[in-house]
Amino acid sequence: MLSVPDEVWDALGDAAVTTFPVAVAQYQGAAVPLDVDPSSGGLTWDANGEIQCNGSLRAFGFGNSLVPKSRDATLAPSGQEVTISRVVRTRGGDYTIPLGVFRITGNDGGRESYRWERTSALVDAPYAYVGDMYPPDDLFPTDDVYLGDTSGGPFLSTSEPVRTGQVMDWEVSVDVADRLRMLQRAKIMSPASPPFGSSVYSELQRLVLFPLERSASVGDVSVPAATVYDDRRAAVSVLAELAGGKPRITRQGALTVRPADRWLTETVVEFDLDGVISFSASQTDEFYNFVWAHSPNGDFSAFASLDDDTDPRSVNRAGMSSYEHASPVYTSTLAAEAGARTILSRLLNRRSRTVTVEMDARGLLLDLSDFGRVTDPATGRSVLGEVSGIRVSHDPTAPVVVSLIVAEES
Repeated sequence: MLSVPDEVWDALGDAAVTTFPVAVAQYQGAAVPLDVDPSSGGLTWDANGEIQCNGSLRAFGFGNSLVPKSRDATLAPSGQEVTISRVVRTRGGDYTIPLGVFRITGNDGGRESYRWERTSALVDAPYAYVGDMYPPDDLFPTDDVYLGDTSGGPFLSTSEPVRTGQVMDWEVSVDVADRLRMLQRAKIMSPASPPFGSSVYSELQRLVLFPLERSASVGDVSVPAATVYDDRRAAVSVLAELAGGKPRITRQGALTVRPADRWLTETVVEFDLDGVISFSASQTDEFYNFVWAHSPNGDFSAFASLDDDTDPRSVNRAGMSSYEHASPVYTSTLAAEAGARTILSRLLNRRSRTVTVEMDARGLLLDLSDFGRVTDPATGRSVLGEVSGIRVSHDPTAPVVVSLIVAEES
């Protein structure tokens, strides 16, 4: 969870405080501030997606058009990026909350309106302009003069509207995705397996095409020599899993690794927020009945399974649903066996459930994989869970919608 000064924290919880979206486009070392239309677009994070955040924004302006007309234009989808933030207006001044650095993946071509001028001309009467060739009346009041039946007449003396080429105003909508899009598109790598003696972070450094931030909560481990990657994006997930984590993108656009399945094991909360909680009575097949526990190098491993057929979740009745756990604490086969049994017991006695929470602008401070508590003031009910999804509208009056994976006793 992002830490902010107390004044900003209080302001985010006050509906009367002004907040608004801003963005900066970056390309080839140039940075261009953008005005963002708050009535359109937003950002959505999904912890399980190949791309963990997708979204859109509509930029607009008056003069100095940024409507892209070439592949190297500021808002074209050829490697251009946009940093999106939310500004909070406090008594002490404006405070900027970064939401992320995103690749531009597409645009709608944009729209421009131009300044027009009139030039004197004689035209056949009556006459009319067709379609958008006739400018609005508020720009060009009618000043036609009837000249009567002159040679070849009748004529109107008029001022012909001519577009000058000077842009009055413009707008363009762009689609964005986080930097995992770079790995998704790059796909191939050479070699497609780790060099001898590689560790998780050394391999991530080799494969990732943007900055890497080492995690303080997920340590480095050796990569088994037999590991083979399918593609660059899948390799990042494989490496993170070897270290017991999940790949995540920071607000500054760096790759990091955060612990996996915090909803299952975590006890210390990182946030305690209020929100309107919605529970679903739906059921899913998200349960586990088979565990493989092993050391990161594969030297020690063991299995545990639910074989009691009086339980409908048993392997024989429900089919295998496996859970893999790699950890350097498994320094012997006995340790791996004990770990597999412990994890299976924990998985069978707790199930995951997803709840949806609508909260105030403090939800802007949450990140995927954060673990904490949410309390519904209306009902008094609280849940502990791991953030698995976030939806942020550019409309500052809209709530932040957060999905939590909650552990419940079976």
